Amino acid sequence: MHDSSASGSILLTIEQRRVDREQQRRLAAASTAAPVYCPLKELRAVDPGDAGLRAIRDADVIVITSGFALNIYLAHPEWREDGTGEDAPSPTLIVLSERMAATARAAGTVTGTKAAILTPPEENQRGVAALLKRMRYRHAVHLCGSLSVAHNALPDDVERVRIYENHWDDECESRACEAIDAAIAPDPNRTEDAAGLNTENAQQPPTANRRINRILVTSPSAYRRLRSIMQRIPQCFAADLAYYTLGPSTTAAVEADGGTAVSPGLRDNVLQTAIERLLVN
Repeated sequence: MHDSSASGSILLTIEQRRVDREQQRRLAAASTAAPVYCPLKELRAVDPGDAGLRAIRDADVIVITSGFALNIYLAHPEWREDGTGEDAPSPTLIVLSERMAATARAAGTVTGTKAAILTPPEENQRGVAALLKRMRYRHAVHLCGSLSVAHNALPDDVERVRIYENHWDDECESRACEAIDAAIAPDPNRTEDAAGLNTENAQQPPTANRRINRILVTSPSAYRRLRSIMQRIPQCFAADLAYYTLGPSTTAAVEADGGTAVSPGLRDNVLQTAIERLLVN
């Protein structure tokens, strides 16, 4: 394991706002260069279409496993009407975490009605499947994105309705490469970095102690995109990398590639737990 006090920098494939301020402070203290927050995704809402809208309105259970999908759902009160302008019966919402549940409650999920909001025993699809197994439902719908995990754990009778796409192209990858490269570039204000810089050759590869050696990777798709980035800017990454994940699907992706990944090991607060493991291991 890596000592959090050892030299090297940290990359997190999430938005900085998702990390609480105390953990941001500790990450900064544990990273030689400023921690790089680089979400390897560009999410875009899409129209579910007539069939998808009918499924959403008909469902008595709606599964939402993405914070982005939850925000889309909350922004569309018309999805909770029966097509005649009247409110449809409130579905039971299953969201992945207590944080998402709090967001739904704060938004008044279904105005004027009392919608049940449930969270699974684990913050992953296996936890949702376990919760569904104990429930009786007529029609369950999963509001999902364009990508799915390799080992979908939800029951076969849960209908998938796509409401967003996880976009990524060469331009997105190039922007990510530039952001990572710039973030850990030699710092002219540091004596040891400035020694290797001059006006004629300002672009130097990062010194060994500034290269990324610890990575929090949040999904299998983020890991695949990260591997492509690493091939383009190998000078930004240490040879010995430690990966930290949020769940079993991403851990499996890293291990299938011959890497070693540390999972949270707990059923809830997985993001905070994963960051803690990165900080102390």
